[in-house]
Amino acid sequence: MKCSLSPAVFARGFLLLIPLLMFLACASQKSPAASHATLQKTIRAYNDAFEAKQPAIAEPFVRRDIRDLFKEKYREIRKQVTFDEMEPMKIEYFKDGVRVKQSGPGPEEDFNEAVLTVRYNVVISPSNRVKTITVRQKWIREDGQWVVVPNLTPFSR
Repeated sequence: MKCSLSPAVFARGFLLLIPLLMFLACASQKSPAASHATLQKTIRAYNDAFEAKQPAIAEPFVRRDIRDLFKEKYREIRKQVTFDEMEPMKIEYFKDGVRVKQSGPGPEEDFNEAVLTVRYNVVISPSNRVKTITVRQKWIREDGQWVVVPNLTPFSR
């Protein structure tokens, strides 16, 4: 017994399949709110590990191509810097380098980059005075994960 579909039946089935595929594609995209929540958790985890001088925990959050440089510079930071306080100041969201609209604490649109401005109170040896440093951390979504391009220069003597 041979089964075949007429071209008309096939065309109707195909036309019904298109909206379903479009719906599934849209449903599988992360909303800006979900991306924002994931980014916030990642930022907190990285900065907590960074301040606690736990490079093995902080390192996986650093963009892969600069991890060796991060390890090298962070060795010096661990020896010379004592962290007192960290305060996130502001965050800006971007989609492929273009700033996206923001209302309240999060973005209104999809985004794949963020720049976080952070203020640290630190003591950098050999000084014993508390110094305030403002640092911008660039966060990028790569392969579905948020990674940071840290700016470690302000922590150097």
